[in-house]
Amino acid sequence: MKISSKYLEAKGVYTRQVSYKAGSTIFHEKDLGREMYFIESGRVKITKMGLDKEMVLTILLPNQYFGEMGLVTRRPRSAAAKALEDCMLSILDEEGFRQAISTSSEFAMDVMVTLARRLESTNEGVKKSIEELRSLKNYIEVNRDKAYTVIDELIARISSLSQYLMP
Repeated sequence: MKISSKYLEAKGVYTRQVSYKAGSTIFHEKDLGREMYFIESGRVKITKMGLDKEMVLTILLPNQYFGEMGLVTRRPRSAAAKALEDCMLSILDEEGFRQAISTSSEFAMDVMVTLARRLESTNEGVKKSIEELRSLKNYIEVNRDKAYTVIDELIARISSLSQYLMP
């Protein structure tokens, strides 16, 4: 079962609706996570900053939710959320989240399954990255002599040019 804000309202747990324009930031990485969001309309991009660029973790669609991790862990947000297009979101605050967990085992189970699937996806991403790094390491080891030869040739060329530059 996919939980929606309408399901929660039928259980007596209320959300508030907020609209975001396309390109608007919903929350930043490292913000305190005090709310979760249900997408009523529009698409939301979840991102994380890498070493030198933004990495897109996922694109979420209507009838999906996000932001629950911050409510569960009570830690700062591990990623950022941005509206890809005009969005209508239903927001469940911390008190409503706790009420929903205690009054609806379906909600609690859905959140756990969602978190487990996201963890599985993250694990697969880490596994793929490790495989790519191993492949790169092997490539470098196989081609190390070629790289040293190219570097030696570059040093020799630069050295021969420097004689023209020095008085």
